[in-house]
Amino acid sequence: MNHELSQSKTVVVTSANSRVGRMLLPRLNKQGFQTIALVRTPTELPATQTITNWMTSTEAITAMENAEAIVHLSGDIFAKSKKAYQEANVLTTERVAQALRSGNTKRVVFLSYPDADLHSSNLFLQAKGQAEQLLLDSGKAVIFRIQSIINAPDTTLSPFEESLITSDGNKISILGDGEQKIEVVYSDDVIEAIIRALNQGSPGIYDLTSPEQLTLNDLIKLLNRNPNVPISYVPGWLARILGWLVPDLSPTVVDLFLRQYSHMDSSQVVKEFGLKLTSLETIWT
Repeated sequence: MNHELSQSKTVVVTSANSRVGRMLLPRLNKQGFQTIALVRTPTELPATQTITNWMTSTEAITAMENAEAIVHLSGDIFAKSKKAYQEANVLTTERVAQALRSGNTKRVVFLSYPDADLHSSNLFLQAKGQAEQLLLDSGKAVIFRIQSIINAPDTTLSPFEESLITSDGNKISILGDGEQKIEVVYSDDVIEAIIRALNQGSPGIYDLTSPEQLTLNDLIKLLNRNPNVPISYVPGWLARILGWLVPDLSPTVVDLFLRQYSHMDSSQVVKEFGLKLTSLETIWT
């Protein structure tokens, strides 16, 4: 289903200062879109307009109501409480859903997570499931479920990528035995999927992942370009205890690292949006 945006072609991007937002805005500008970046604190971004304090700003609501499309990037995987997960993932989405109900926006694109489920015992997956439902109720939402986004090796790497790469030969420490499946996708494919979803495709939930099936061990070897890279493993039972004790962890995050996710299948997203997904092995080897 195609629905060409009108000449104004205004796209609002929430949390536009995020990693994906900073990659997306220049591409939207290049294609002639007028871009409105919604952020919480003042930030210099390559957007036509930037609105701060977007969660309390009436200007932000008006911008979303009048936009042709919204790309909703807000969310937090490392929140420290149920309240924080709700505030970052659900309350932000309720604000977008409010604008969808009262405005003339034709499409919202949302990045979610594998196994998102409003009934999940995992606080992050529960919040993502609630957010998905809020947007699906609008009948205008294209939702891409993505676990991990990987950049090319000659670009700025994310903290997640950096945590899996050793430059001094030291062991890389990971939770679990490394045999848990991990769904990764090339960052350029994510940006292309978002842009295509602005103009085409039916509303719904789509898996977005690379063509290859990787375990965490496989990914570490690939990113280090070394099949013998030293890895230190934290047993699952110990990792779950550490989730309660280590400040940078939480039971929710540990569960996300250890769980075996449902199988993801990108065939539908390829067919619906005409994507040609990139093999990470061709990027990193």
